[in-house]
Amino acid sequence: MFLVVLVYAGAGWYVSGEIIDGLRIARSEVVYDTDVLSVDDSVIMLGLSDERDIEFDGDAVMGLRWEGGYGQVGPAVEVSDTTQTRPFVLLEGSLPPLGSDIADFDSFAFPGDPSILGVEFETVTYPAPLGDLEAWYVPGDADTWIVAVHGRNADPTEFLRLIDAVEDLDYPILVITYRNDENAPATDDSLILAGQREWEDVDAAVDFAQSQGAQGVVVYGASMGGGITLSYAMESPPGVVKGLILEAPAADLREIVRLRSGEALPVGGPVGDSILAVGRFFAWLRTGLDFDRVDYTDRAQELDMAVLWFHGTEDTGVPFAVAEQFREARPDLVELHPIPDAVHVRAWNEDPEGFEVTVTDFLNRVSGES
Repeated sequence: MFLVVLVYAGAGWYVSGEIIDGLRIARSEVVYDTDVLSVDDSVIMLGLSDERDIEFDGDAVMGLRWEGGYGQVGPAVEVSDTTQTRPFVLLEGSLPPLGSDIADFDSFAFPGDPSILGVEFETVTYPAPLGDLEAWYVPGDADTWIVAVHGRNADPTEFLRLIDAVEDLDYPILVITYRNDENAPATDDSLILAGQREWEDVDAAVDFAQSQGAQGVVVYGASMGGGITLSYAMESPPGVVKGLILEAPAADLREIVRLRSGEALPVGGPVGDSILAVGRFFAWLRTGLDFDRVDYTDRAQELDMAVLWFHGTEDTGVPFAVAEQFREARPDLVELHPIPDAVHVRAWNEDPEGFEVTVTDFLNRVSGES
């Protein structure tokens, strides 16, 4: 009996460590793993033997970065087992050199800040519970503002795709930061607790928007930012939020861990489930993370606004099953748009024009400003 307890404790502690690592901020370094075989002002041929998601991203618009420059590539027009030829536009710097391990795909698709899109913006500062936070503010004349909340290990650059899609609609946009972001106030543990505490920073951003004249707000959350957005919508007073746009949101951390547990555990079934339960218990002891509180699917009845939800069917970060379960819980509110054969947060990349139409229709419908 003691041996069984010891094994469960050891396995549970290991699982709790994996869970905590998934909540930790990790400033990832760019890994150049794509070969540049030829390039000119309009076409590039790439060698892709090391690209993990290329099977799914071959028909997507993607950013391409290298030392000294950044470009954008369109869907592949010629494909072999190890190469792709794609339309190419240089956005920043000089053309990439030819050679092995020169470039890296970037799903954010644009570099820098909104100026790359020719969009006027300013960096604003406002108070939040742990200290002042910064945000990009793109001005507009509409009474409804868009507040955008990025995912874990991302930054405001994630929403350049959104700005590109809606810049002509005249909605003011606030692309926010939150605690533990770079140059933002930090907690002692530097962890993101799936919205359990971060929702207060969204609340501060919405307060700022209202102080600047916003009569209503649509909150857009991507990945972990989607979980934070759901937490805000459930924890904050109702009224100001007219709708949510979510892309692959971390809507149920318990379920995400369960669906991804094959990566960490050699055993499934009841034994695996019990080890996961022990792991969640240890994660709670070590971090204070309340899995019930961040189970937004179970709390879905607390929502009272329309939700536009994008989700890649091949997403391994937040599996598509999470979207299906939430829609089943609130079919009256959730408009789910599956993105076929797409991985994590690729709605714009897979179909920029379709994304623009869908988001525009939703914004105009919930804001009443069409």
